[in-house]
Order: sequence, then C-alpha cells, then structure tokens
Amino acid sequence: MRHAPLAAVMTDFLGRLRDESREIPYPAQALRRAYEGPGRRAAARLCEPAAD
Repeated sequence: MRHAPLAAVMTDFLGRLRDESREIPYPAQALRRAYEGPGRRAAARLCEPAAD
C-alpha cells in the first residue's frame, strides 16, 4: 500500500497520455504530493530535532 498513491497518479497519467493527447504534461507536482503524503510528513516531523 506504500506506493499506491504514486501508482494511481502514474496510471491516470499514462491512461490520459494514451487516450487523450501525447501533449499531456508530466504530473511532477502530483507525484511529489503523492510521495510526500501524510505519513511521510508525520515521519519527517518525528525526525526533526526537539526545540529547546
């Protein structure tokens, strides 16, 4: 399930590329948002040094 959000974005992109237009822009921002999903942001906060 870890990569499901990334796979969903890429599946949508590839389907649109095939069915709509070869000029569909690459979904870099959507991939970044999917990669940095809520779990990763929470984990990143846990790794931050404690404020004194």
